[in-house]
Amino acid sequence: MGVVHALEGRLISWGLPRKYKSLHISKIQYLAIVIENEDACRTSNVLELLQWLEALGIKHVCLYDNEGILKKSKDLILEQFDGAAMFQDTHENNVLVDQLRMTLEFVSFSDGKEAVARAANVLLTKYINSGGTGSDQG
Repeated sequence: MGVVHALEGRLISWGLPRKYKSLHISKIQYLAIVIENEDACRTSNVLELLQWLEALGIKHVCLYDNEGILKKSKDLILEQFDGAAMFQDTHENNVLVDQLRMTLEFVSFSDGKEAVARAANVLLTKYINSGGTGSDQG
């Protein structure tokens, strides 16, 4: 399955599947990403993800991990990713968001933001039901 997902990801990046051609990145105002606990421990991978999102033009990102690992390393991430600020700080301190590269929000299950996880689950379910994973949907 890993090979299939890697191949599908490569095809999407090349722009071959037509169903992804109508996606306009400029319309994304706020992106929430669910990160597994093992990946949340790899700060360098999280920074690489943020750099990639910034290159796409995404300005507001919410990173969710169930255990709160990212919240513990948020200072390191903000320090390494220059030009980013906490989403809450921009609103409380009237910071001009246009001057920032990106605003970030770190949430976990303990924040009561289960809706982020539920939304990701709905998207995953739609993806699986559309046949996006091939014959082995397990």
